[in-house]
Amino acid sequence: SKSEFLFQDQGKISIIAGTLSFEKITLIINSTAAAEVEYIIAGTTEQTEIKITDCLMRMQSITTSYSIKVGLVELSVGKLTISKLDVKDITIASYSIIKVNSGSGIVDISESKFNNISRTGASGKGSVLQVEFNSYIGKLIMSEVTMNQCSAKNGGAIYSSLIEGSSMIIKDSSSFSECKSIAGNGGAMYIDIDLTSQSKFELIDTTFQSCQSKDSTPPSSSTSPFGFGGAIFITAQGQYDPLKNGKALKGALFDSNSALNGGQNLYVVMQELIQFCRTGEFGEYVKGNYIDQNQNKSEIYYQNKSQLEGISKKYYWEPPPYLIWHILDKIPDQGQNYRYFNGGAIYIILNGGSFVMKETQMYNCTARQGGAVYALISSMNQFLINEEVYFEECEAFSSNQSQGRGGAIYLNVGQDAPYEFTVGVNLHFNLNKASQYGRDLFIHCKNIIVMKPDRRILYDMLNETYDKDNAIFGTEYAQESELGRPQMIDFDILSLMLPYYNDIIYISQDQSISENTLKCGRIYLPCVTLSYAEGKVFTPEWTAETVPQDSSGDQQINYTYIIFQGIEVTLPFETEVNNVIIREFVLTDDSEIKTSGGIYIGIIDSGSEWVAISQKRIIDKLQEQGLNYKTISRKINDICRPSIIFDICVIKECKTTKSGLSSTIPTLESGGVILHSEKSQTRCNFNSTPNDPTLLQNTPFESLWLREKEFGVEGSGMIVAYGRTMPSIKADGIQFIGCDAVLLPPSQDISHLFSQTNYKFINNHFTIKLLFGRFSSQTVILKEQILVLKGQGEEESILVQKNISQTLFILQNSQLKTSYLSAQLWVAEASLIRSQGNGMSIIDGLRVIGVKQERIVVHCSVFEVISGELGLIDIQIKDINISENYNEINSVNKRKNMMKGLIEMKENAKVLYFEKFIITNINIENINKEQRMSSIMMNAGHLKLRDGAFLGEAYTSIGSAIRAQPTGPSTIDVKGVLFKGQGYGQGTNGGAVYVDMRTFDVQMSFKRCIFIGNKADYGSNVFICYAYTSQRINKNSFIGCTSIAGNSYEQDISVCYSIGGNDDEIFIDERNLIHSSWNRQKSEGVVRFISNPDANHKIDSSLKCGSVSKPCNTYQTLIEYIQLEPESDGLTGRVETLIFGEGKISSPFIDLSLARSDIINIVGCGDQLTEIYPQQSSLQAMIYGGFNQIIVIERVCIANSPASPLIGFIKTQGAEAGLVMQDMRVQGYLETSPYNTMLEPPYLFSIEGFVHLQDVIFEH
Repeated sequence: SKSEFLFQDQGKISIIAGTLSFEKITLIINSTAAAEVEYIIAGTTEQTEIKITDCLMRMQSITTSYSIKVGLVELSVGKLTISKLDVKDITIASYSIIKVNSGSGIVDISESKFNNISRTGASGKGSVLQVEFNSYIGKLIMSEVTMNQCSAKNGGAIYSSLIEGSSMIIKDSSSFSECKSIAGNGGAMYIDIDLTSQSKFELIDTTFQSCQSKDSTPPSSSTSPFGFGGAIFITAQGQYDPLKNGKALKGALFDSNSALNGGQNLYVVMQELIQFCRTGEFGEYVKGNYIDQNQNKSEIYYQNKSQLEGISKKYYWEPPPYLIWHILDKIPDQGQNYRYFNGGAIYIILNGGSFVMKETQMYNCTARQGGAVYALISSMNQFLINEEVYFEECEAFSSNQSQGRGGAIYLNVGQDAPYEFTVGVNLHFNLNKASQYGRDLFIHCKNIIVMKPDRRILYDMLNETYDKDNAIFGTEYAQESELGRPQMIDFDILSLMLPYYNDIIYISQDQSISENTLKCGRIYLPCVTLSYAEGKVFTPEWTAETVPQDSSGDQQINYTYIIFQGIEVTLPFETEVNNVIIREFVLTDDSEIKTSGGIYIGIIDSGSEWVAISQKRIIDKLQEQGLNYKTISRKINDICRPSIIFDICVIKECKTTKSGLSSTIPTLESGGVILHSEKSQTRCNFNSTPNDPTLLQNTPFESLWLREKEFGVEGSGMIVAYGRTMPSIKADGIQFIGCDAVLLPPSQDISHLFSQTNYKFINNHFTIKLLFGRFSSQTVILKEQILVLKGQGEEESILVQKNISQTLFILQNSQLKTSYLSAQLWVAEASLIRSQGNGMSIIDGLRVIGVKQERIVVHCSVFEVISGELGLIDIQIKDINISENYNEINSVNKRKNMMKGLIEMKENAKVLYFEKFIITNINIENINKEQRMSSIMMNAGHLKLRDGAFLGEAYTSIGSAIRAQPTGPSTIDVKGVLFKGQGYGQGTNGGAVYVDMRTFDVQMSFKRCIFIGNKADYGSNVFICYAYTSQRINKNSFIGCTSIAGNSYEQDISVCYSIGGNDDEIFIDERNLIHSSWNRQKSEGVVRFISNPDANHKIDSSLKCGSVSKPCNTYQTLIEYIQLEPESDGLTGRVETLIFGEGKISSPFIDLSLARSDIINIVGCGDQLTEIYPQQSSLQAMIYGGFNQIIVIERVCIANSPASPLIGFIKTQGAEAGLVMQDMRVQGYLETSPYNTMLEPPYLFSIEGFVHLQDVIFEH
């Protein structure tokens, strides 16, 4: 038998330390137990642990009307372990049996039973368990637990809120039966989880049977967001990842559950709903532990709203988007005939699910559309027909012209469906028929070109035995106005998949419509680059063997390259044909050619021409003398005149480069054009000025060499180099804008080392060691890989972009670790590194440098965070000139608030973590102020900066360090960072930090930062645009920070803000958010920091400390390093401002005379956040001032300690000395019985000179 423990009236047990255990106890609760008690057992501190083993819980009476007003146990912090607890027949008002609050740790419940538990009240959250975790230490583990007939409003048995990395795991044959939610959601369980913080939930071997979600309103007329999720209701924020968020519902079993308004077993509300449903091979993380053939999919419903709103809203509860079809080893009987309207054997409507067909035979299947298979695809996870699938003698017949398409397969791809279906390898089509089009396959879609059929249709249709006649056809439903070209109707798709060769080749730099493949060059699929297009011509060039022998005949070889939306020329273009025509596709106002070095026209085979002429003269002379020698050379067509034509072109931002050549070899450099002709009678025509009102040079044509002379810049015009005969040049209007000559040092191409075909690089972890020199590479793509690059030194091994218009590294959930090398940006137009993917990528140890030369500018960012998370550790960026890219002028005009930054967080970026960094010597030139240039440009996500510096140094930048203009709720978390010399001042706001909250809030936290020498019209350090005054950040947004201002005005405008859209009405934030020292300072070197060690700042006495990024742990350690510094310059070797960090800091004796300063300012993080108390010593006070030294103490609490009862606080010395205390507390020892504590210092303050007190509290 068990002992009984009766609780009534005010009875309650609270534990504040140690372990409280109940074993073999019957806990009885009387109805007289007061509601204000809430729970009869409570754990209130981190040092507590509550154990309940083999116990019962009962009400004192089990009559029908009897109820209680208190719960069993409440855990606020600490640990709770429950084993073999039996709770039954409980009716409780307003509380659950067990409540777990936000600061709790591990809650372990095993082998326990909860039967017939009813929680009443409008706010009921779980009758058995109400869990409110908000920390990674919060973990709920349940095993072999039974909950039967439990009811509450939301979550009949359990309500759980899981954020900040907390977790819930239910396992080992746990079960929920006949549980109910009354006028709420989730018959057994209600889960609210933040997936972005890696919170986790797992249901393993857990059964839900006969649970209900009830609502009093009939479903036909209900506008109430209640009565959903018969067993489970889930609301989730973020995107689900089983590796980070657990196995979810993978081990759940559902049986006979019901919901009045939807989701008989499960209802899910989240933004990233489709991704959640598609995770896994069969959707098992959502649908639970089902056998596919037996699952009733109508029992699972979803909603892709972000939250449930008010009752007045109308909801459209959507059907399940995840349907799974698998067809394996299905072989119809020989001769069996399937005959339907659409899809003779299979008709499928795919809305978010998967269709997989393998090792299947379709024989003699007949329908009007899609003889064997017809698929109507609205959205999908997967559509795959692959591996030994046979379609034989299938037919699409017709009774009218609209039928008879897709003899074997017909795919109808909807407006919003992704082009991700695959008609894969090892398929066999034999003797199929279509009365109209598409004997084997017909595709009805929006845009056939965008679909990229060669990536969707993978079986071997190029085989010689495959009948290509009427094989693969398709029709587009988008109209010509939307496509920008004629609509393809009953179009032969196979013609797009065959290799293409022609003397007229189409080229476009727009890679959404172009690609470099064997199929490119046609109007529907242009090539990307001119160098690739050279290999697509049909007629071969002249060679020494094929050049005409005499002047008879008119045979000419003509190549035409038609440009659409511009091209990039990155390799030399050389040809041996008669005529080369480069023209644009249509006569538009913005066609252009971009090159990395203007245009080089080389007609250099004239050497052979003149040799041939000389040889012919010799032979003629010999023949005149009667010597019949055989002709030893071929004749040159005398009337062959090479011509070069540029028509309707604009050439912008051209830079010549010299790469791989010795400096002793003479070279020609021109940002415009070099015409190198040694062939006689060459014709070069630059004609037809485009009518483009946006071009600054929209004036009558001016010869390029005169432009060079006028500008006085080498290589900005046109250089002509010719042999014996000067070429004929006509120049009527081609415009060159921003052209210049820039010499790139030579570099060694190491692209092959990163090739995915390299067997070494296929491994997830790969190391490359670079020797001395410069190295370049094409784009390197890392997917789930770790790449380590090691050089010989930061100035000895240099890595550059092979192509200035291409990103060097693209990271997708990968790591790049570098050491002893630098990456250099030289006239770059594409970001150095791009991060994308759903997970975290990390870059460690990289040094990024520019070029310390004028006119050597870049037009791009260094790092781009496209999506997911990026961690930057130990990064240095320096000596970079950034200028506006003329190629983006149009887009700037279209987008007023276009943002630019060295580091850019795009709209889908989640997190940028930046630690141990320096950004210095960044120069910004010719930037339109609307482009808002900054070191870090933030469009979305969460920014975390740790232990770094933004330094202006030699150049003057018009950019801030951080600029946030978010497209969603965002955070900025900064700690241990120096902001120096940021901002331009004139016409700008926010010298160091600019935050726009007019659309979305930004949570800001700056700790232990220094702001010095930043300039702006308003907000020399920080400027914030608010939509409403209620958004104003609190005072704790800046703690332990200080600003060094040159004058009182700069100090006054340190933090400014505006309200709404009125940019002309600006306010000064007068709350003194960022501390400013009493005495004028010149350098951040006189500001020192003391802080308690933490996980990110381990104290190492062997390393110099006291800086913003590496505080000391004691004043004594700080002074040891101060005394090693020279004092002569006044910028080092002294302490003028001493900032203490958060927490309780036990301080040994502080002798301020060693600080070498007449005035010393001691600052904390706030009188509630920083407390300093003395350690034991032989002196009478914790702080001694020097002779005639003035001490200023602010934002701190100084307190007595029983460990040093004889020590006071402060002693000043000298008639000119003084003490200023403001915004602080002076506290004695706080204890319940103060008379028991003997604190007998001779004084608290011993003052000589003056004292000034303002807003000081003396207490206890």
